[in-house]
Amino acid sequence: MDKTSAAMLEALFTSSPVGLHLLDTDLRVVRLNTATPAMRGVQLDDLVGRPVHEVYHMVEDSDLETVLRQVLETGEPLWQRTVRAQIKGEPPEERHFEVTAMRLERRPQPEVLGLAVTAVDVTERERGRTRTKVLDAVRRRVGRALDPAVTGEELVAAVVPEFADVAIVEVVDSVVRGDEPPPAPLPPGTALMRTAFRSGQAHPPQAYPVGEVRRLPGPTPFSQALADLRPRVVPLHASDPWMPVDPPRAEAMHSSKSHTLLVVPLALRDTALGLVSLYRTGQSPPCTAPDSRRRSTRATSSSRSSWPPTPPWP
Repeated sequence: MDKTSAAMLEALFTSSPVGLHLLDTDLRVVRLNTATPAMRGVQLDDLVGRPVHEVYHMVEDSDLETVLRQVLETGEPLWQRTVRAQIKGEPPEERHFEVTAMRLERRPQPEVLGLAVTAVDVTERERGRTRTKVLDAVRRRVGRALDPAVTGEELVAAVVPEFADVAIVEVVDSVVRGDEPPPAPLPPGTALMRTAFRSGQAHPPQAYPVGEVRRLPGPTPFSQALADLRPRVVPLHASDPWMPVDPPRAEAMHSSKSHTLLVVPLALRDTALGLVSLYRTGQSPPCTAPDSRRRSTRATSSSRSSWPPTPPWP
Protein backbone atom coordinates (compact mmCIF):
# COMPACT_ATOMS: atom_id res chain seq x y z
CA MET A 1 0.00 0.00 0.00
CA ASP A 2 1.45 3.41 -0.97
CA LYS A 3 1.62 6.38 1.43
CA THR A 4 -1.41 8.13 -0.08
CA SER A 5 -3.63 5.06 0.30
CA ALA A 6 -2.40 4.50 3.82
CA ALA A 7 -3.13 8.12 4.75
CA MET A 8 -6.64 7.93 3.29
CA LEU A 9 -7.35 4.70 5.18
CA GLU A 10 -6.06 6.22 8.42
CA ALA A 11 -8.31 9.26 7.93
CA LEU A 12 -11.34 7.02 7.41
CA PHE A 13 -10.74 5.29 10.73
CA THR A 14 -9.86 8.35 12.79
CA SER A 15 -11.74 11.36 11.40
CA SER A 16 -14.66 10.28 9.23
CA PRO A 17 -18.20 10.99 10.55
CA VAL A 18 -19.29 7.71 8.94
CA GLY A 19 -18.92 4.64 11.14
CA LEU A 20 -16.52 2.16 9.52
CA HIS A 21 -16.09 -1.28 11.10
CA LEU A 22 -13.90 -4.23 10.07
CA LEU A 23 -14.91 -7.64 11.41
CA ASP A 24 -13.14 -10.99 11.06
CA THR A 25 -14.76 -14.28 10.07
CA ASP A 26 -15.88 -14.86 13.67
CA LEU A 27 -17.54 -11.43 13.69
CA ARG A 28 -14.98 -10.03 16.09
CA VAL A 29 -13.85 -6.43 15.81
CA VAL A 30 -10.57 -5.92 13.95
CA ARG A 31 -10.76 -2.15 13.65
CA LEU A 32 -13.39 0.57 13.83
CA ASN A 33 -13.80 4.31 13.56
CA THR A 34 -14.00 5.87 17.04
CA ALA A 35 -14.53 9.42 15.72
CA THR A 36 -18.30 9.06 15.35
CA PRO A 37 -20.63 10.39 18.08
CA ALA A 38 -21.80 6.87 18.93
CA MET A 39 -18.21 5.85 19.73
CA ARG A 40 -17.20 9.06 21.49
CA GLY A 41 -15.20 8.35 24.63
CA VAL A 42 -14.70 4.69 23.73
CA GLN A 43 -11.16 3.30 23.83
CA LEU A 44 -10.20 1.27 20.76
CA ASP A 45 -8.20 -1.21 22.83
CA ASP A 46 -11.37 -2.04 24.78
CA LEU A 47 -13.17 -3.11 21.59
CA VAL A 48 -10.65 -4.88 19.35
CA GLY A 49 -11.08 -8.64 19.48
CA ARG A 50 -14.51 -8.52 21.09
CA PRO A 51 -17.54 -10.18 19.41
CA VAL A 52 -19.95 -7.95 17.58
CA HIS A 53 -22.86 -8.60 19.99
CA GLU A 54 -20.78 -7.17 22.85
CA VAL A 55 -19.52 -4.12 21.00
CA TYR A 56 -22.86 -3.20 19.48
CA HIS A 57 -25.06 -4.06 22.45
CA MET A 58 -26.69 -0.64 22.13
CA VAL A 59 -28.29 -1.69 18.82
CA GLU A 60 -31.93 -2.68 19.34
CA ASP A 61 -32.15 -4.76 16.14
CA SER A 62 -31.84 -8.29 17.55
CA ASP A 63 -31.52 -9.82 14.07
CA LEU A 64 -28.50 -7.76 13.00
CA GLU A 65 -25.90 -10.34 13.99
CA THR A 66 -27.81 -13.07 12.14
CA VAL A 67 -27.96 -10.91 9.02
CA LEU A 68 -24.22 -10.17 9.22
CA ARG A 69 -23.49 -13.91 9.38
CA GLN A 70 -25.59 -14.40 6.26
CA VAL A 71 -23.52 -11.77 4.46
CA LEU A 72 -20.36 -13.59 5.55
CA GLU A 73 -21.65 -16.97 4.38
CA THR A 74 -23.33 -16.01 1.10
CA GLY A 75 -21.39 -12.96 -0.05
CA GLU A 76 -24.67 -11.11 -0.69
CA PRO A 77 -24.25 -7.55 0.63
CA LEU A 78 -26.57 -5.93 3.14
CA TRP A 79 -27.66 -2.54 1.82
CA GLN A 80 -28.87 0.38 3.94
CA ARG A 81 -30.68 -1.43 6.73
CA THR A 82 -32.00 1.07 9.30
CA VAL A 83 -31.43 0.09 12.94
CA ARG A 84 -32.12 1.84 16.24
CA ALA A 85 -29.55 2.25 18.98
CA GLN A 86 -29.51 3.63 22.52
CA ILE A 87 -26.44 5.83 22.97
CA LYS A 88 -25.16 6.37 26.51
CA GLY A 89 -26.15 9.66 28.12
CA GLU A 90 -28.47 11.25 30.66
CA PRO A 91 -31.03 10.38 29.52
CA PRO A 92 -29.82 7.80 26.93
CA GLU A 93 -30.34 9.03 23.40
CA GLU A 94 -32.09 7.04 20.70
CA ARG A 95 -30.34 7.27 17.33
CA HIS A 96 -31.00 5.66 13.95
CA PHE A 97 -28.24 4.28 11.71
CA GLU A 98 -28.27 3.04 8.14
CA VAL A 99 -26.06 -0.05 8.01
CA THR A 100 -24.37 -1.52 4.93
CA ALA A 101 -22.21 -4.67 5.12
CA MET A 102 -20.00 -6.29 2.45
CA ARG A 103 -17.85 -9.41 2.55
CA LEU A 104 -14.11 -8.91 2.25
CA GLU A 105 -12.23 -11.40 0.08
CA ARG A 106 -8.60 -11.90 -0.95
CA ARG A 107 -8.01 -12.25 -4.69
CA PRO A 108 -7.25 -14.03 -6.93
CA GLN A 109 -7.94 -17.06 -4.72
CA PRO A 110 -11.37 -16.69 -3.02
CA GLU A 111 -10.33 -16.38 0.62
CA VAL A 112 -12.91 -14.82 2.93
CA LEU A 113 -11.32 -12.29 5.30
CA GLY A 114 -14.36 -10.89 7.10
CA LEU A 115 -16.79 -8.00 6.74
CA ALA A 116 -16.64 -4.26 6.12
CA VAL A 117 -19.59 -2.53 7.79
CA THR A 118 -20.55 1.14 7.46
CA ALA A 119 -23.05 2.95 9.68
CA VAL A 120 -24.46 6.34 8.69
CA ASP A 121 -26.41 8.37 11.26
CA VAL A 122 -29.88 9.02 9.76
CA THR A 123 -31.61 10.06 12.98
CA GLU A 124 -32.93 13.39 11.72
CA ARG A 125 -34.27 11.77 8.56
CA GLU A 126 -36.13 9.12 10.56
CA ARG A 127 -37.51 11.69 13.01
CA GLY A 128 -38.74 13.74 10.06
CA ARG A 129 -40.49 10.68 8.65
CA THR A 130 -42.13 10.05 12.02
CA ARG A 131 -43.34 13.65 12.24
CA THR A 132 -44.82 13.41 8.73
CA LYS A 133 -46.48 10.08 9.51
CA VAL A 134 -48.09 11.37 12.69
CA LEU A 135 -49.23 14.61 11.06
CA ASP A 136 -50.88 12.60 8.28
CA ALA A 137 -52.61 10.46 10.90
CA VAL A 138 -53.88 13.57 12.69
CA ARG A 139 -55.27 14.96 9.45
CA ARG A 140 -57.00 11.67 8.60
CA ARG A 141 -58.47 10.82 12.00
CA VAL A 142 -58.99 14.01 13.96
CA GLY A 143 -61.95 16.35 13.61
CA ARG A 144 -64.54 13.94 12.26
CA ALA A 145 -66.89 14.96 15.07
CA LEU A 146 -67.73 18.35 16.55
CA ASP A 147 -67.68 16.97 20.09
CA PRO A 148 -64.46 18.23 21.78
CA ALA A 149 -64.26 15.07 23.92
CA VAL A 150 -64.37 12.81 20.85
CA THR A 151 -61.87 14.99 19.03
CA GLY A 152 -59.53 14.85 22.01
CA GLU A 153 -59.62 11.06 22.04
CA GLU A 154 -58.89 10.96 18.31
CA LEU A 155 -55.97 13.31 18.82
CA VAL A 156 -54.22 11.41 21.61
CA ALA A 157 -54.73 8.12 19.76
CA ALA A 158 -52.97 9.58 16.72
CA VAL A 159 -49.84 10.73 18.57
CA VAL A 160 -49.20 8.00 21.19
CA PRO A 161 -46.86 6.18 21.00
CA GLU A 162 -45.56 7.25 17.58
CA PHE A 163 -44.70 10.81 18.63
CA ALA A 164 -45.24 11.12 22.38
CA ASP A 165 -45.27 8.79 25.37
CA VAL A 166 -48.10 10.67 27.09
CA ALA A 167 -50.70 12.96 25.51
CA ILE A 168 -53.33 15.06 27.30
CA VAL A 169 -56.05 17.30 25.88
CA GLU A 170 -57.69 19.96 28.04
CA VAL A 171 -60.45 22.21 26.71
CA VAL A 172 -61.72 25.50 28.14
CA ASP A 173 -64.73 24.47 30.20
CA SER A 174 -66.99 27.18 28.83
CA VAL A 175 -66.27 25.93 25.28
CA VAL A 176 -67.22 22.38 26.28
CA ARG A 177 -70.52 23.77 27.59
CA GLY A 178 -71.24 25.49 24.27
CA ASP A 179 -69.98 29.04 24.73
CA GLU A 180 -67.84 30.88 22.23
CA PRO A 181 -64.08 30.51 22.75
CA PRO A 182 -62.68 33.32 24.91
CA PRO A 183 -60.11 35.71 23.45
CA ALA A 184 -56.47 35.28 24.38
CA PRO A 185 -54.69 35.84 26.65
CA LEU A 186 -56.53 33.66 29.14
CA PRO A 187 -55.89 34.66 32.76
CA PRO A 188 -54.57 32.24 35.39
CA GLY A 189 -57.52 30.53 37.02
CA THR A 190 -59.30 29.77 33.74
CA ALA A 191 -61.29 26.54 34.12
CA LEU A 192 -60.21 23.66 31.85
CA MET A 193 -61.78 20.23 31.43
CA ARG A 194 -59.49 17.27 30.78
CA THR A 195 -61.15 15.58 27.81
CA ALA A 196 -58.56 12.98 26.80
CA PHE A 197 -55.54 11.14 28.20
CA ARG A 198 -53.35 8.43 26.68
CA SER A 199 -50.07 6.88 27.77
CA GLY A 200 -47.82 4.14 26.47
CA GLN A 201 -47.41 2.82 30.03
CA ALA A 202 -49.59 -0.01 31.32
CA HIS A 203 -50.53 1.77 34.56
CA PRO A 204 -49.73 5.43 34.02
CA PRO A 205 -49.99 8.04 36.78
CA GLN A 206 -52.55 10.77 36.17
CA ALA A 207 -52.67 14.14 37.85
CA TYR A 208 -56.40 14.50 37.11
CA PRO A 209 -58.97 12.06 35.69
CA VAL A 210 -60.63 12.62 32.33
CA GLY A 211 -63.77 14.70 32.82
CA GLU A 212 -62.45 16.70 35.77
CA VAL A 213 -62.57 20.49 35.59
CA ARG A 214 -59.72 22.40 37.22
CA ARG A 215 -58.62 26.00 37.28
CA LEU A 216 -55.36 26.72 35.47
CA PRO A 217 -52.70 27.88 37.94
CA GLY A 218 -49.95 30.23 36.91
CA PRO A 219 -47.40 31.11 35.96
CA THR A 220 -46.63 27.80 34.25
CA PRO A 221 -45.78 26.78 30.67
CA PHE A 222 -49.48 25.92 30.32
CA SER A 223 -50.74 29.36 31.34
CA GLN A 224 -48.07 30.98 29.15
CA ALA A 225 -49.17 28.95 26.11
CA LEU A 226 -52.75 30.12 26.59
CA ALA A 227 -51.58 33.70 27.00
CA ASP A 228 -49.55 34.04 23.79
CA LEU A 229 -50.99 31.06 21.82
CA ARG A 230 -47.48 29.76 21.12
CA PRO A 231 -46.22 26.20 21.57
CA ARG A 232 -43.13 25.67 23.68
CA VAL A 233 -40.69 22.85 24.40
CA VAL A 234 -39.93 22.59 28.13
CA PRO A 235 -37.18 20.40 29.62
CA LEU A 236 -38.56 19.10 32.91
CA HIS A 237 -36.62 19.26 36.18
CA ALA A 238 -37.95 18.73 39.69
CA SER A 239 -36.30 22.00 40.74
CA ASP A 240 -38.21 24.11 38.20
CA PRO A 241 -39.82 27.01 40.12
CA TRP A 242 -43.22 26.51 38.51
CA MET A 243 -43.56 22.89 39.62
CA PRO A 244 -44.94 23.65 43.15
CA VAL A 245 -47.77 25.68 41.59
CA ASP A 246 -49.45 22.44 40.45
CA PRO A 247 -48.33 19.60 42.82
CA PRO A 248 -50.51 16.78 41.35
CA ARG A 249 -49.19 17.43 37.85
CA ALA A 250 -45.61 17.69 39.11
CA GLU A 251 -45.98 14.34 40.91
CA ALA A 252 -47.40 12.68 37.78
CA MET A 253 -44.47 13.99 35.72
CA HIS A 254 -42.01 12.62 38.25
CA SER A 255 -43.74 9.24 38.55
CA SER A 256 -43.87 8.76 34.77
CA LYS A 257 -40.19 9.81 34.42
CA SER A 258 -41.12 12.61 32.04
CA HIS A 259 -38.12 14.63 30.89
CA THR A 260 -39.59 16.84 28.15
CA LEU A 261 -42.92 18.61 27.65
CA LEU A 262 -44.28 20.00 24.40
CA VAL A 263 -47.31 22.15 25.26
CA VAL A 264 -49.43 23.31 22.33
CA PRO A 265 -52.37 25.74 22.46
CA LEU A 266 -55.49 24.92 20.49
CA ALA A 267 -56.67 28.20 19.02
CA LEU A 268 -59.38 29.52 16.73
CA ARG A 269 -58.15 32.78 15.23
CA ASP A 270 -57.17 34.79 18.32
CA THR A 271 -59.34 32.82 20.72
CA ALA A 272 -58.26 29.93 22.93
CA LEU A 273 -59.91 26.52 22.88
CA GLY A 274 -57.55 24.62 25.15
CA LEU A 275 -54.22 22.82 25.39
CA VAL A 276 -52.49 19.69 24.16
CA SER A 277 -49.67 18.48 26.43
CA LEU A 278 -47.22 15.95 24.97
CA TYR A 279 -44.60 14.28 27.16
CA ARG A 280 -41.48 12.28 26.39
CA THR A 281 -40.51 9.88 29.17
CA GLY A 282 -37.77 7.45 30.14
CA GLN A 283 -35.37 6.70 27.29
CA SER A 284 -37.38 8.46 24.58
CA PRO A 285 -35.44 11.28 22.88
CA PRO A 286 -36.25 14.81 24.07
CA CYS A 287 -38.48 17.02 21.96
CA THR A 288 -36.55 19.47 19.81
CA ALA A 289 -37.24 22.77 18.07
CA PRO A 290 -38.58 21.11 14.86
CA ASP A 291 -41.12 19.23 17.00
CA SER A 292 -42.69 22.52 18.07
CA ARG A 293 -42.58 24.08 14.63
CA ARG A 294 -45.71 26.11 14.04
CA ARG A 295 -47.81 25.10 11.09
CA SER A 296 -51.31 26.56 11.49
CA THR A 297 -52.78 27.04 14.93
CA ARG A 298 -55.44 29.45 13.71
CA ALA A 299 -58.48 28.37 11.78
CA THR A 300 -59.52 30.63 8.91
CA SER A 301 -63.16 30.82 9.92
CA SER A 302 -64.88 31.71 13.17
CA SER A 303 -67.42 28.93 12.57
CA ARG A 304 -67.58 26.25 15.28
CA SER A 305 -67.31 23.69 12.48
CA SER A 306 -63.64 24.63 12.21
CA TRP A 307 -62.87 22.57 15.33
CA PRO A 308 -60.15 21.50 15.66
CA PRO A 309 -57.58 23.81 14.06
CA THR A 310 -54.52 22.06 12.68
CA PRO A 311 -51.98 21.71 15.50
CA PRO A 312 -48.40 22.95 14.90
CA TRP A 313 -46.79 19.52 15.15
CA PRO A 314 -45.41 17.01 14.87
